[in-house]
Amino acid sequence: IFAEFPRLLANKPLTALICDTLTLIVVSSGTLEVHAVEEVMDNAMKTHFHEMHEPQHALSNLADALPALGIVAAVLGVVKTMGSIDEPPSVLGGMIGSALVGTFLGVLLAYGIVSPMAGRLKQILEQDEMIFHAVKQVVIASLHGWPQPLVVETARSGLGHAYRPGLSELLDALRGR
Repeated sequence: IFAEFPRLLANKPLTALICDTLTLIVVSSGTLEVHAVEEVMDNAMKTHFHEMHEPQHALSNLADALPALGIVAAVLGVVKTMGSIDEPPSVLGGMIGSALVGTFLGVLLAYGIVSPMAGRLKQILEQDEMIFHAVKQVVIASLHGWPQPLVVETARSGLGHAYRPGLSELLDALRGR
């Protein structure tokens, strides 16, 4: 069924959601209530995205902790410097500089690398959630017996503006133009 759509086929969780939902509908011989199908899909999506957000949450927690780790490194560097307080200023300056590098490194890693990575991962997951939601809207609207253009518009309207095709463009595609 999905051979014409390699990007959809590559998204195993989305393909599983579609196949499992359609299998449930077929097996129930049309006796399922629409709200029950919607609840099953919501539950599957909630579980999937809860699992998918765990790495993003871990990165966010790491980004939150890195500045504190930098402060600990600075304090340890100052403690080490205090042990060498009788050294000349040129040596002490180098030791204090080394202590401050820990603070800088913690802040740089947190706000320059790890936090942006966590933010980008969150963006990607939110984009995936929009696609899952659009598929759910198509299934539910179809089960309600809505006309095809309204079914497609229901899904289209839930997409972010950056990904949403124009309505006339979409209707032309449905007509095969």
